[in-house]
Amino acid sequence: TASADRAVGLKFEKNQLHHTRIVLTCHADARVQDNCIGETHGAAILVECGSNPRLVANNFLRCHTGIRVTGHATSPWIENNDLEDSIECQIECQGRCEPSINSNKILNSLGWGMRFSDHALGKVYQNLIEGSQRTQVEVFNHANPEFHRNEIQNGETVGVQVSGRGQ
Repeated sequence: TASADRAVGLKFEKNQLHHTRIVLTCHADARVQDNCIGETHGAAILVECGSNPRLVANNFLRCHTGIRVTGHATSPWIENNDLEDSIECQIECQGRCEPSINSNKILNSLGWGMRFSDHALGKVYQNLIEGSQRTQVEVFNHANPEFHRNEIQNGETVGVQVSGRGQ
């Protein structure tokens, strides 16, 4: 597991990771860019505890979960990533986090394309979300993200599901 703990300005670029993950915690300030990440157990990139990294132009393939964002004041910038063929979820946001998710390709999840729960907020712009076997986008348990100009299509079941006081 690659980890950034209280890192300032860490750059993690042009690496290939298989069967391993990246954990950004304790207010990590990192730039994770142009990496190929595949076949992970758990989240390929876990962002938590007030971290605000930039996750840009990474390729995720056959990960359990591509990116998991959790915790108060956790606000990553997630942009121009390709997430394909995840087992559980491509991008999962929970616990009062507030990510910016822009211009990503979120394709062919065996589970969900995106999930927001437990008071998660966030801004979701111009993403392509397609081919998920469960729900393309699920918002529940008091989550309240904003969605603008996304393309959501070709899901196996539901395109967008809002439940459990999600807004």
